[in-house]
Amino acid sequence: MKRELDWVFQLIDQCYSAAVNDEEWPLLLKNINEFLGGHGATLFFTDEELKPVDRFFGDNISPESISAYRDYFHSVDIRMHRAMPGALNSIVTDRDLVDKEIIDTHEFYQDFLRPIGHRFIVSAMMDLGDGNHAFLSSHRGLNQDHADSETLDRARLLLPHLQRSLQLRRRLITSNAQGQGALELLDRLGQALFLINDEGRIIWQNASADRLLRQQDGLSTNEGELRASAKSAGTELQRLIRSAMTASNRLRKRPGGMMTVPRPSMKRSYHILVTPLSTSPETSLATRQLSVCPTVAVFVMDLECNLVPPAIVLRSLYNLTPAEARLAMAIGAGMSLKAYAEQNELSIHYVRWLLKQVEAKTETRRLADLIRLLASQANLFLPPSSNEKENKK
Repeated sequence: MKRELDWVFQLIDQCYSAAVNDEEWPLLLKNINEFLGGHGATLFFTDEELKPVDRFFGDNISPESISAYRDYFHSVDIRMHRAMPGALNSIVTDRDLVDKEIIDTHEFYQDFLRPIGHRFIVSAMMDLGDGNHAFLSSHRGLNQDHADSETLDRARLLLPHLQRSLQLRRRLITSNAQGQGALELLDRLGQALFLINDEGRIIWQNASADRLLRQQDGLSTNEGELRASAKSAGTELQRLIRSAMTASNRLRKRPGGMMTVPRPSMKRSYHILVTPLSTSPETSLATRQLSVCPTVAVFVMDLECNLVPPAIVLRSLYNLTPAEARLAMAIGAGMSLKAYAEQNELSIHYVRWLLKQVEAKTETRRLADLIRLLASQANLFLPPSSNEKENKK
């Protein structure tokens, strides 16, 4: 009895470990299958239409068989269709779902299970929320009968832990996907952005921040900290960051602030905004101890960087032709009509005509209005890369 309880506790521990590491599911399935005396095991996920989604884990089942199930046999899996929705969150066997006469003649049993050496199952049907379900099954071999009551009792011991583990796994996958999407969006900002943890170290920076640091013109990093080369500006920057760090959970104090940082090149100073990021007690206990939770955001605006929306964006937004988009980009970068005409060997009359077309399509009436429009959109886009030149057709 003690050995069996130790076995159960070990499997439960493995369930929660697998929730955060998909690579552990194959071994866990193997151990569960051994615990239930089966011949093979599968774990797969379905949507509301019972179509397989997400990953498919198996023990003693070939990749070819998994593909065959995904491509067709899930649609004739009579056990799964009969289990839904009445048998959700319970342990079931073929005996609970299908008459013996049907088992002996049904294509799912004869054309799919029998060729791979499987027949009956002990299955945990689990609701994961939002119309998603998980089916973990221990498959009986061709020479094995239906599972006995002792095997079913063993399966019932694991069911609640399996379900919680898979629900946690789904939440983590969803959270990770949302976080990755947010980072990709921030990476495309025209403004430089640094995310800083509660130790004052940068844990992430976007592409604009990478480019800014490469300039080595007033801002740099040292041992993971954001530094200003001017002594007084460096002191003030660290003060703002510290004030935001200590108040990230007390936003009523409005810590952080704005400042400028001079540049050795004598170009216009950087404009910097330091602001705290709120963290909940739940995240601060775990993720903040690992120093992976950002508590401060630092935005840096480079006034010398004439950002304009890439030509492909201008063409999509305003239906500009390639020539019109190139002119709009040049205007947004501060070039005069005369200089643009001379650089591209165009007549000034043609360039002015092009400008009229751009103004009509962007609903601006003057050159100043067009420049203001482009500037208002600038921080939403990365500056065009050197190889992102619109085809001059």
